[in-house]
Amino acid sequence: MAYVDTLFGHQSPIVGLDALAGDRALTCGSGDRTCRLWKIPEESQLVFRANHVNLESCAFITPGEWITGDGQGSVQLWNTAKKKPTFTARNAHVADSTDLDDSAGSVGGDVCRWVGSVTVCPGSDLLASGAGDGLVRLWKVSDGGRGDGGRRALEDVGAIPVRGFVNSMAIARSAKFLVAGIGQEPRMGRWLRDPVARNGVVIKRLSLSDEM
Repeated sequence: MAYVDTLFGHQSPIVGLDALAGDRALTCGSGDRTCRLWKIPEESQLVFRANHVNLESCAFITPGEWITGDGQGSVQLWNTAKKKPTFTARNAHVADSTDLDDSAGSVGGDVCRWVGSVTVCPGSDLLASGAGDGLVRLWKVSDGGRGDGGRRALEDVGAIPVRGFVNSMAIARSAKFLVAGIGQEPRMGRWLRDPVARNGVVIKRLSLSDEM
C-alpha cells in the first residue's frame, strides 16, 4: 500500500486502465489517440495508435488481446501482433437507435455515442460496451472463416436497455449478471445531460444460450 514507481509515455490524460495477468497493464489516452501495453518489470511499453479517433475506454480479453471504445461510437479489437486494430465494429452505439424501448432512450447528439465503458467477462469471449444511446451492447469474439484469413472479429449478440450514460461496467465471472455505473452526464465532463436518467448502479441479469 505504498507508491512504487511512475511510468511515463502518454502525451494526454489517461482515460482508461486495465490489468489482467502478469506484470502488465493496459492504458488508453483520449488526446494522444493511443493505447499502451506496459511491461512493468522492464519499464517499457508497446504503443498502438488509433488514427483520427479518441480512445475512451479499454479492457483486456487475454494478456495479448484487448478491446477499446472510441469517441465515434466504435469498438475495436486489438492484439500484440499488429499496431492497428484487427477489427472495428463501427456505429456500435448510435444515438436515437430504433432498438430502444420505453425503459431506455437517448437525448440524441454525438456525445451519446461515445463508448465510455467496455468490459470483459473474465476468462471468456463475452464482452460489453456502453455509451449514452440507451443500450449496453453485448459482443463475443468469433474466429473468422477462410474467406477473411481466420481473422478474429466482434459479433453482436444482443443489447440491454439502460437509460443514461454508462460510465463503468463489470461482468460477473459466472456471466450471470452485469453491473453498470450510470450517470446523467458522461464521466469525463458535462458535455451533455440526460435529466430522465438517475445516477446510480444498475444490475442486469444475463441469459446466455449454449450456442454462445
